[in-house]
Amino acid sequence: MEWLHETFGKRNVVERWFFYIKHRIKRFYKRFPWNATYETVYRWLASFIVIYTIMELKS
Repeated sequence: MEWLHETFGKRNVVERWFFYIKHRIKRFYKRFPWNATYETVYRWLASFIVIYTIMELKS
């Protein structure tokens, strides 16, 4: 499989999505409960995806 490392330039949707999710997780790192259940994390991610999708549709 051939690939090309690109530091700057146009990113695909997956790379952009992971950038946003990592950015949001960094902001909540100190505030997110350390004993959160799987269900809590799942609901948080689902909410994030819905909000992200709405924001993308508006732009």
